[in-house]
Amino acid sequence: AMEYLLQRELSHDLTDILFYLGEKKEEFPWRLRSMTESLGRLELIPPVVSFTDMDEIVPDGIRELINMICSYSDYDHLIIDLSDVYGVLDLLKICDRIICPYQPDGLAMAKVDQFERMLKMLRLDEIDDKTKKVRLPEFSNLPRHLEQMSKSELAAYVRKELLEIANDQ
Repeated sequence: AMEYLLQRELSHDLTDILFYLGEKKEEFPWRLRSMTESLGRLELIPPVVSFTDMDEIVPDGIRELINMICSYSDYDHLIIDLSDVYGVLDLLKICDRIICPYQPDGLAMAKVDQFERMLKMLRLDEIDDKTKKVRLPEFSNLPRHLEQMSKSELAAYVRKELLEIANDQ
């Protein structure tokens, strides 16, 4: 879907960056910069295209990727969508802050409740303590093109939330 959103063909995705991390670590910093898509002030690594490739991604690879990005970049914030990642709880343990966006509908609230009960059952208080549940407002004017996202009301909302998180620390 990223190619559709960006309206151009992408030559790299997360699996390519993970390859350089595992096989050619010395090239990683350069490859990270060359494979990152810039959209104004937002930089992103295109997600995995193939579902079969998703099965090959292990939590240790994602953990190492996060550590390497933090070591070789000067980003203020690193936002990671962990919704389809195997071993997500281990990855959440290394995060400083966890944002759990939700809509106040029945299904979303059921998922939030289940997540909270699972954390209690597994005695993962350290994850629960750094998780902030954020009710997403309804956005009336999302841009058609991803390049315009940094100027949208969603981006303004995210900046406001990040500022609040920074002030809480």
